[in-house]
Amino acid sequence: MPEEVDRTGWPPGPWDQEPDFSQWVDVATGLVCFARRHPYWGTWCGYVCVPRRHPAYGLAVGAADDLDVHGGVTHVGAAWDDGVGPETEPGDLWILGFDTLHARDLPPGSRNAWPGRDAAYRTLAYVQDQCHRLAAQLGRTPPPGG
Repeated sequence: MPEEVDRTGWPPGPWDQEPDFSQWVDVATGLVCFARRHPYWGTWCGYVCVPRRHPAYGLAVGAADDLDVHGGVTHVGAAWDDGVGPETEPGDLWILGFDTLHARDLPPGSRNAWPGRDAAYRTLAYVQDQCHRLAAQLGRTPPPGG
């Protein structure tokens, strides 16, 4: 589990009732999902993990353009070994992720990150919903040998 994010200087807001990390299994697809708060901006990043036998394993960012998720897929790669994500053997999982630091997203540590815009904070619940949406697009994991 990642370290807690330093919230010094953040104004009161919905983030006060949220953790900095959450992991769950998408019931409909069986895919592992997790959300991690960005250590500097405080915004959420959401991820869906696919196993080696999944068709999306090894997919590049540019090849993921048809996946509809908040801000588009902005991260792909093998599960990293810094304690984030599910515990697996190296190379067992491929992670597809997105972030909530775009033109209309409000970071908790900034009262008005994008002047002149109608910025909003994207909650953990919102990011979990987006992860479920991404998982649904990726579909069920094929059974072993299938």
